Amino acid sequence: MKNNSTILILSLMCLSLNLLAIQTEITITDPVNGEEIIVNTNVQLQIINNDDQKSRTNSRTGLIWETTDPSGICRSTHISDLTYKVFAGWFVNNQRWSYFGDANNVPLWEYNLTSNDYPSQFINSDGTILIGSAGNTIYKFDPETGDVIWSFTEPDSEEIYNVTATEDGETIYYVSGALVSYMNFTSINYETSSENWTFELPEDEYIWGLKISENGEKLVIQQKHWLTACNMEGEILLQTEDLPNSQSLPSISYDGNKFVVGDQRGYVRLYSYDILVNEYLQIWFYQYPYSGYYNWATAVAISSDGSSIVSGSLNFDGGGEYSGTIAFFDVSNGTPIWTNNIGDDEISCIDISEDGSIIAAASWGPLNDNGSDFWLFNSDSDQPIFEYECTGSPKALDLSSDGTRCIVGGKAVHSRLLGHGGKLYYFDNSPEYGAILGVVTDADTGNLLEDALITVGTYTATSNSNGEYFIEQIEMGNYTLTCELIGYELYSEDIIVDSIEIIDIALNSTSDSEDLTILNEKIFLTNYPNPFNPTTTISFSTTENTENTEIIIYNIKDQIIKQLINDLLSTGQHSVIWNGNDENGKPVSSGIYLYHLKIEGKIKATRKCLLLK
Repeated sequence: MKNNSTILILSLMCLSLNLLAIQTEITITDPVNGEEIIVNTNVQLQIINNDDQKSRTNSRTGLIWETTDPSGICRSTHISDLTYKVFAGWFVNNQRWSYFGDANNVPLWEYNLTSNDYPSQFINSDGTILIGSAGNTIYKFDPETGDVIWSFTEPDSEEIYNVTATEDGETIYYVSGALVSYMNFTSINYETSSENWTFELPEDEYIWGLKISENGEKLVIQQKHWLTACNMEGEILLQTEDLPNSQSLPSISYDGNKFVVGDQRGYVRLYSYDILVNEYLQIWFYQYPYSGYYNWATAVAISSDGSSIVSGSLNFDGGGEYSGTIAFFDVSNGTPIWTNNIGDDEISCIDISEDGSIIAAASWGPLNDNGSDFWLFNSDSDQPIFEYECTGSPKALDLSSDGTRCIVGGKAVHSRLLGHGGKLYYFDNSPEYGAILGVVTDADTGNLLEDALITVGTYTATSNSNGEYFIEQIEMGNYTLTCELIGYELYSEDIIVDSIEIIDIALNSTSDSEDLTILNEKIFLTNYPNPFNPTTTISFSTTENTENTEIIIYNIKDQIIKQLINDLLSTGQHSVIWNGNDENGKPVSSGIYLYHLKIEGKIKATRKCLLLK
């Protein structure tokens, strides 16, 4: 905190002619006792005209719209994964919920709160379930009109601090009580408004977060010192007081089998559910380096598929200076794959896409508000692919599961300075796409070649009977294109995809190539039943000892769905069952799928199968 900056701001306030009594905020960080204190003050302030509710497109790619609240602060915001609509909560002044579409910053509707209650809210993946809590009441809203279609008042009239729900909205969970003295965790049934179960949480000073797995099977509650996890029946699977102090939200995977937490000793901890003992066990921890004070782990996120973790920190650099570090992990190892000391103050919020490929992070930013404080990363690099300079300090962030949309909310002035007002930013992270098409031929004869496998990064296609191939929706960038076919040399070419590219491929036959018909007769590959639902058995044979054999399922766009076998196999007959799920264990839709038999990395045969549901 810079006292001279605060004095200057107060002096300017006194000179203003258009004054209004309004509540302001300043955040003070104490590294000694591990506290982040928000001080609210009622002073005479001028309401600033920010042309709020006027949509504009920023010249920097990514920002779709922003909005400014002259008094309230955006403390929490959520985005639906399928519709990309936004449910935001505003606090301090002008307490309310706002519901936005993805086109502009004009709310579809708002619901105003009459008291200074802290709003908490939940939105499901398709935007059909919107639930909020404030004071001692829970509300369920009609997403089209904003009308309250159901409400529930806590029977003991205790304040409700956090609320969440299952995807269908049929079961609602909340934390209520009196801070320090006691808090209860309760499950209620939406249809009957009756209590399913409740249990008392350990006595503690704060409740920081309540998260439910997307499949609705497990929940995590994080208090200042205590960590509690349970299942949907209210059975406690973990309860530990080993958090030295925490002021951040936990994050949980889609199936609830893994979750991650951070604390103010700089620890990032991964817990995993062990079905044999029916409880969560700590798998690993990472601690941000000590630098005179314990640096804090201020934000954590785990991908829905449970493969990747990302965290952010507040670093105490000495002399009243701060910074923030982002760390990215593979879930199997507590050593970061990469770190980036990118923030000019604490990394206040962070999120990661469903498959762990896209990371969004925000920092309070530099005190003079002159520098980037929002970033997007591809997880394979510590260098941001996009950055933006938000006004003030971001305090809340939510990334859609596919990583293509991000909503960022916060305070309109820096959190370490006295001030008021809030901001909300909506970013479109959708990559620009190109396409590749062409014909595969024999370089000597000019004959059209069928079943050649063309690979561009993670995108693949197989040439048809006319030798034609087509790959669409390729993210623009630099790639190496390869083409392989039995009896021909591997083709490789470096390419740039920035539009629709036409690339014809001529393959050279190998000196020891076999006739394709003879080779196909030597390899048996089939599946039964076909069509199938939900499982089919893929049978195949090999005629020689091999270094490695793979069976890989592709969709009709030649995108990899699942690898069934990747192993050393001897001569003989083999089989493997495909249960119709993808690599993340989620059922795929009805349709035609391809399965490739690859030996020593080269495709040997391809067949089609049909899933009917």
